[in-house]
Amino acid sequence: MATLLDNSAYLRMRVCKLNQYQRTVLLIVDKIYVAKRTEYTSGAIQGLRADGSVASTLLCFMVKSLTGKYKDIVAIFPTSKLTATKLHDCNIEVMALLRAVSFNVVAISVDNAATNRKFVVDCLCGGTLKTHVIDPVTYLIQFTTSRTCITTFSHAVSSENIGWCSWQYCNQLCRDACLLTMLKNCQ
Repeated sequence: MATLLDNSAYLRMRVCKLNQYQRTVLLIVDKIYVAKRTEYTSGAIQGLRADGSVASTLLCFMVKSLTGKYKDIVAIFPTSKLTATKLHDCNIEVMALLRAVSFNVVAISVDNAATNRKFVVDCLCGGTLKTHVIDPVTYLIQFTTSRTCITTFSHAVSSENIGWCSWQYCNQLCRDACLLTMLKNCQ
């Protein structure tokens, strides 16, 4: 939690330089493997999880603006065994931070790892894979994507390795994105 609090001041400083459209972002979630060791730096021990054990991976949350060049790391969580539940808990904290600093998350992107698939299907989609979910706080639509099937701002889908993301899912994702854009233009 200290990581998120420390990072909020930095993110507020960066967000104030972005216009409303540049604050519309894709949230990218990825796991990075690190050496299983600790270091003493700047008066603190680095490399430990919240429970005091040594971390073997870092769960990273990054944002990328859909209309600009802005991209940044939002949060880093040291972990040793990542589960869908832990990923969901971290996602809830990160989403609260992003709302607090005025980012508008319209898509969540994960890779094809089993834990990430379980997180998307079970935690975000309620047991059945969907192209989008409703944010429980803002009630806005968020698209769920695998990095093998990404919706860009222009609603183009690229797919090198379709993996668990079927062509039907990609087509539905495009239709939903286009429909959402048309609805916003009508308001």
